[in-house]
Amino acid sequence: MPENYSYSPGTPLLKLSQRDIWTLNDAYMGAAIIGGTGSGKTSGSGRALALSFLRAGMGGLVLCAKPGEADLWWHYAEMTGRQNSMIFLGGKDGRTFNFLEYEMARQDAGSSANNAVSVLMRVMEAMRAMEGGGRGDAFWTDSVRVLLSNALDVLYAAYGQVSLPDLMRFVTSAPRGHGQVQNETYRQTSFFLKTMEKAGSDPVSPLPQEDYEAILQFFCEDSFGSLDNKTRSNIIATLSSMVNDFLKGDLRRLFCTNTTTVPELSHEGAVIVLDFPLKIWERGGILAQQIFKFAWQRAIERRPVTKKTRPCFLWADECQLFMSSYDAEFQSTARSSHVCAVSLTQSLPALYHAASGTGHPEHTVNAYLTNFQTKIIHACQDHQTMKWAADLIGRGIHHRKGWNESTTTGTNRSASVGGSYGGGSSTDGKGNSTSSGNWGRNWGESRGISESTTHGTSIQEVMDYLIEPSYFASELRTGGKGYDFCVDGILFQGGRKWKHTSAPWLKCTFRQR
Repeated sequence: MPENYSYSPGTPLLKLSQRDIWTLNDAYMGAAIIGGTGSGKTSGSGRALALSFLRAGMGGLVLCAKPGEADLWWHYAEMTGRQNSMIFLGGKDGRTFNFLEYEMARQDAGSSANNAVSVLMRVMEAMRAMEGGGRGDAFWTDSVRVLLSNALDVLYAAYGQVSLPDLMRFVTSAPRGHGQVQNETYRQTSFFLKTMEKAGSDPVSPLPQEDYEAILQFFCEDSFGSLDNKTRSNIIATLSSMVNDFLKGDLRRLFCTNTTTVPELSHEGAVIVLDFPLKIWERGGILAQQIFKFAWQRAIERRPVTKKTRPCFLWADECQLFMSSYDAEFQSTARSSHVCAVSLTQSLPALYHAASGTGHPEHTVNAYLTNFQTKIIHACQDHQTMKWAADLIGRGIHHRKGWNESTTTGTNRSASVGGSYGGGSSTDGKGNSTSSGNWGRNWGESRGISESTTHGTSIQEVMDYLIEPSYFASELRTGGKGYDFCVDGILFQGGRKWKHTSAPWLKCTFRQR
């Protein structure tokens, strides 16, 4: 684990321009990275942030959606000299995490069955999200929650530990009404009665007497004990579907045996990589990562924070696959917990789809993204995402120049006609007379053409997008050899104008190598 780490909020993590830096305090306020497939979000800005976190000596938790993601983080560790900090859960190193035992055995003031119940309810939420369902009927959700709380309390009291197989044995062997408790065969074979008797007379972790009596009444008389068979069976079936994945195979070995890895290791500088890529682990990969992520979030919130507390990061590429209802609440207080959360996704519709089960996906996603003060938008072609990015950056006054030209042409024409006549007569001596005359005509015409051209310019003030939506589809480089391995992104941070541009957005270039 690294002994040295950066903890001053003003510590520079990234140099964005000649005059702008991105600091540890900026990282505490969260970063959301959005870009289409092939935009370079992971290999560009994602890579830059990940390396800066490792160089700063942070601990962290990395969620893995794609095969090869664990290898990528090992490569990052090699680049920064952090190989000794890496822990891979789900890989071949044999590390395990019994989440029920961990939650029940916590020594802080909040330790109780309710902690384990909360984790299991996250499993239910993740399952419903995968199945495309909503939150479900409140009756069934509340019924399972109450059932779990009572069962886990008495199991831990009796044995000092809890396992999912014991949980199911206990619930399915609970009596169907008070009359069954009197049946001699039932009394000799029931795991439920055996557990209740041990919790009452020879407990490993004693319950207060009033709690013990309340649990006994819940199962034997009130609530669960008095339910009709159909309702009772549906509640047990719901619980069974929640825990079934952890009753066999790799998930049972990793999460239901012993514990060799706990979330608190990241507080000392460990980077815990959840190596459960979804293309390989599928449903189990999501459930496993949701469990550890929730335990990690709550552990990081519990730790005492001072000025010198080691920063930790939470990394989720393809974050829409790991979203939960707790994320917005966690991110709202991440800064005070010294947590740097980074979420990467392809588009807004991907987030809306992930939140569709909430009934108000746009509201849920907006609440989620609002708590990430830094947003980096890479190339994308989704219209909804492009418009959201343009609206996010905002509008401003643009001065637009206009140009005009007018031409006037005139023609004039005139004509005149005139004539004259003259004559005379004379008589000779013999009486003969002669006459003479002349006649004349004149005609004239004049024509003229005139033309004039006027040029003019005008300047208008208009309010429009500071960056047009189409810019994100056509003007940002996506890396690779063709772009000299350079990736462009538009960086926006709420309430900040960048020194380099005096604008609320900054075009940044990230190197892929």
